[in-house]
Amino acid sequence: MSNVQAYLQQTVDGFEKLGHPALMQRFVLKHGKPFVAMPFIGKRGIIKMCYKNAMELCYRHLNDGICYVEGYALRPSIGFPMEHAWCVDKETGVVLDPTWDDPEECEYYGVIISMQKAMDTILETGVYGVLDSGTRLNTKFMFEVDPSLARVVENFRKKERV
Repeated sequence: MSNVQAYLQQTVDGFEKLGHPALMQRFVLKHGKPFVAMPFIGKRGIIKMCYKNAMELCYRHLNDGICYVEGYALRPSIGFPMEHAWCVDKETGVVLDPTWDDPEECEYYGVIISMQKAMDTILETGVYGVLDSGTRLNTKFMFEVDPSLARVVENFRKKERV
């Protein structure tokens, strides 16, 4: 288990004790996978704008087998996993991170999201980011991918009412 996976599991377990489903962490843990990065060769995007940077890189390379990914990444200089977006070469599975300058030193764990779904979400919400728009979690998307998560949330709500 990677450091990012362990963090996600600890987060889910900890929030469960508090009566909260930790839906995003639970979703990424269940549907994500680890990715390995190499140094990025290309123009870097603006720091703290990973969702936009990754979307633009994917869009520029739509026909080149580049996938959009959202999840959590651990950057040693920060010391804890954080929400992040990056791209992956579909053929090799290697991370292409147009935001961070040290991707080969980082751990990545995330969910590949179709470019169509990412673009539809941007048009619907007006912001970059599929799983979390910055104002709310995209439960609609998560429940479409995994209907069992809706039951998890409902079970937490039932416990609240008791």
